[in-house]
Amino acid sequence: MKQTILIVEDNPDIREILHFNLENAGYGVLEAPSAEEGMKILSSQECSLVLLDVYLPGKSGYVMAKEMRERSDNTPIIFLTALSSERNLEAGFDSGGDDYITKPFSIKEVLLRIAAVLRRSPKEIQKKAILRCGPLCIDTVSKSVTLEGEPVDLTFKEFGILSTLASEAGKCYSREELIALLWKDAPFVTKRTVDVHVLKIREKLGSHRALLANKAGFGYYLDPSYEG
Repeated sequence: MKQTILIVEDNPDIREILHFNLENAGYGVLEAPSAEEGMKILSSQECSLVLLDVYLPGKSGYVMAKEMRERSDNTPIIFLTALSSERNLEAGFDSGGDDYITKPFSIKEVLLRIAAVLRRSPKEIQKKAILRCGPLCIDTVSKSVTLEGEPVDLTFKEFGILSTLASEAGKCYSREELIALLWKDAPFVTKRTVDVHVLKIREKLGSHRALLANKAGFGYYLDPSYEG
């Protein structure tokens, strides 16, 4: 899923430059000319990170950051500002910022800092820990699976197969690929072993068994378009 960056900046030229380069780097991009508009966007859309100008018309970037944190919004924030004094840096971090970029900036620096902040973002880490596909939810940390909110009891290998397929829903994994990933220490496992495990998983998925699909001659995959 494409990560989305929200740019909150009152200078339209800077917004345009950032928008163009972020899109070229593969990000989804949203724009707001003020803190008030930025908060409206955050209340209705999921964003991966906010590029936030400090001095905005109306509420400042510092105020917006504080409001985000007060409502438990942990979306990473990188401040954009022409001021780089220690006092300004401290104010930015105290209000909830994760990083600081001073103007004028290079696009390369912006992209590197965004990538670095996203790598350590709790929100992004949590997304990777929770895998979802249709009514299925897999927690790779607690090793638990729920289907429409109800727990599904899986064996170790069944969990391995399902979480592997869910990590890239829509990608078809051959039996050989699943064996290589999940039976590394058992070189004599046959393709039939994979088929038997898949059959048992489908039985446990019940009326949603079609979620775990197969492509004849290729292998198995989780259908991301499944609606139940």
